[in-house]
Amino acid sequence: MTSTNAFTSVLFLALLGAWTSSSAAQADPSASAPAVRVEYLHPEKFQDIGEGRYGSDRQRTAHLEMLRKHIQQRAGRLLPEGQSLAVTITDVDMAGSFEPWRRYYDVRIVRDIYPPRIDLHFQLIDATGDVVKEGERKLRDMTFMTSSAMYRYSNDVLRYEKALLDDWLERDFRRG
Repeated sequence: MTSTNAFTSVLFLALLGAWTSSSAAQADPSASAPAVRVEYLHPEKFQDIGEGRYGSDRQRTAHLEMLRKHIQQRAGRLLPEGQSLAVTITDVDMAGSFEPWRRYYDVRIVRDIYPPRIDLHFQLIDATGDVVKEGERKLRDMTFMTSSAMYRYSNDVLRYEKALLDDWLERDFRRG
């Protein structure tokens, strides 16, 4: 056997092993099912996250994906083993607003009169599939300009919204 054939055989076996192990993981639904599922109900109608006049569909999609990942990471740490969380976000209104009378009408002006707002519905489900906790939340932070969000996510475009979600998750799902 030449060295090229030996290398090809080893490579083939390695790829086959990787393929079979990933196939086995996909066959087990509990291995691929996330503990936290986040969905958006009519995101094109949300108050202003990537709104058409000042943003784009691509920007809205990117912002919503960042919020989805944030909720999944933060909630995933708080949930006990075997529980899952389903969140349906029905509206997002980012902190700040566009003031069309200003010279730069496409710049978001962040002032305390424009707090971040997120409306959502959630279900906390245990390992047997029973709903442990369910509810609607209208998240608001009227003190966002003086809160720690300025420092927790200082360089993040969604810093106020992420801090708002953090506060909600801690309040509703904190262990103990």
